[in-house]
Amino acid sequence: MILQGTFLLGIGQYTVDWLLRDGDERVCARFWSVQTRMKRADSMLELVVPKDLIEPLEPTLLLGQFPVDQRRPGPPFHVKIIINFAPEDPKRATLDQHEVEILASILRAVLREPGITAFSVIAGSLRTQQILYVSRKTAAVDLTAIGDALARIKLGVVDAKALSTGTGESGFLKVFLNTEISDGDYDALIFVGPKYPLRLNIDPDAFAGRIRPIVYLHHESDPLLYPWHDAIGRIVKRLHGREYAINQPRDLLSAWVDVVSRICP
Repeated sequence: MILQGTFLLGIGQYTVDWLLRDGDERVCARFWSVQTRMKRADSMLELVVPKDLIEPLEPTLLLGQFPVDQRRPGPPFHVKIIINFAPEDPKRATLDQHEVEILASILRAVLREPGITAFSVIAGSLRTQQILYVSRKTAAVDLTAIGDALARIKLGVVDAKALSTGTGESGFLKVFLNTEISDGDYDALIFVGPKYPLRLNIDPDAFAGRIRPIVYLHHESDPLLYPWHDAIGRIVKRLHGREYAINQPRDLLSAWVDVVSRICP
């Protein structure tokens, strides 16, 4: 049996008293100390957890509406976000909560930007070859709807209609990207997802004159798992976009500062 649980700790010194008792009244106890501190490299990060706070970490990153209510004055600026919910390791058929939280954190960082006045969010899964959620040109993104759609998918199951095409994930991605990139009703395009090894060739000349600034924010917990550009990364590179690897919270902060300087007016 494996018992899972995560606690959020603020900066401080803690003593852990751990007690396990089974149905036969057998007891196992352990005691240890934990100290949390912020690395100097992370000093730029805002402390979101008060000092000495202990609380269970609940999967709440995909809950509620996410409005942008502190916009900077300026012209309307519309960003399209395409997020791929898939396990980082293509051999796995499940997407664990940690991976969902990482992708949700990146999504929320984009939605939090006050310089962006409207969002189009397309959430999908290359693994199941389906679109999970779509919203177009809105200031308030329904994260709960994304979370609900994500909870319903089964990553080990692909619809028979998708199999009947015979093109697989590559064909699904090619048609999808041709549609979404060619639709020029946006000011910048942002891809979010794990690195996903997939062979795909798309002629960038097909989008001549219609390309807006394009960015790829991808998560890779182990850079050695797939050290090359994935399919989306190769497309972004050929379209003269920028790719950012997100491994730690500070990576997201520094990447987003650079993204905003490049795409926002």
